[in-house]
Amino acid sequence: MNTGEKRRDLAGTIRRMFRWEWVEAYVFISPWLVGFTVFVLGPMLFSLYLSFTRYDPRSVDLPAWVGLDNYRYAFDNVDEKFYRSLVTTGVYAAVSIPLGLVASLALALLLARDLQGIGIFRTIFYLPAVLPTIAVGMVFIWLFNTEFGLVNFVLQQLHLPAVDWLGDPRSVLPSYVIVSLWSVGGNMMVLIAAIKGIPRALYEAAIIDGAGTWQRFRHVTLPQLSFVLFFNLVTGIIGAFQVFDIAYVMGGTGDRNLFYVLYVYQAAWSRHKMGYACALAWVLFGIVLAISSLVMKSSPLWVYYEGEKRTS
Repeated sequence: MNTGEKRRDLAGTIRRMFRWEWVEAYVFISPWLVGFTVFVLGPMLFSLYLSFTRYDPRSVDLPAWVGLDNYRYAFDNVDEKFYRSLVTTGVYAAVSIPLGLVASLALALLLARDLQGIGIFRTIFYLPAVLPTIAVGMVFIWLFNTEFGLVNFVLQQLHLPAVDWLGDPRSVLPSYVIVSLWSVGGNMMVLIAAIKGIPRALYEAAIIDGAGTWQRFRHVTLPQLSFVLFFNLVTGIIGAFQVFDIAYVMGGTGDRNLFYVLYVYQAAWSRHKMGYACALAWVLFGIVLAISSLVMKSSPLWVYYEGEKRTS
């Protein structure tokens, strides 16, 4: 066998090996692919189809094709609750996300220190993040109760007037912002891990250069944590626009707790407009995608990527 034939045989063997590896790879990931197709991709595509139809889930009739009528109904100022729920959700996101980022960062800076028993405090602050949202909602219904709630009891001890947290339209949305801070422990733990990973040499070099505490935080800690803050910001945007269960449990006066996803639920199961609800869901998908894309586009301006050079 000459050299050319040996090379061809070797190339054929390599191709067969890679082909078999591909088969093995697809076999191993096939359970996930099947699950994703059946439980995620399939329902998404079906909901996209339903968004162009008129469909009553109580009826045995097939969905009736209406084209873009569902989207026109939302955007042509016909459905006032659509805009009201969108504004409520937008205001909630604009307030709760920055507060959550600041609170989680502050807790992480405090609890990242190597002190005896610090793990107990980390656990205490992290536990609320893993509690079921329904249980959290029930707890806050009691805390915000006008007559015997703990929050109003503390206010009275401070000689401050009691607040009808879920009954006064002015205080409903602030109540939900307060509840959103309940789960900052998850982001806190991620930030603690990131703080622990910052090289000590960076702080030592900053101290040698005469940097104070604030300068070290601004020029060393924040840049090193910017990628984690970016991740928390994106996930926070997605989560804030999908508030449902806590609003469903806690309620509120009027439409002040009418978050967007809660309105989608009402459109589907209270008003029995499944096609319109699917259209609203895809509108939300577009909004979240647009906002997340803008945040990602802006990331080179404020997120530090190690090894990359910034161009001015």
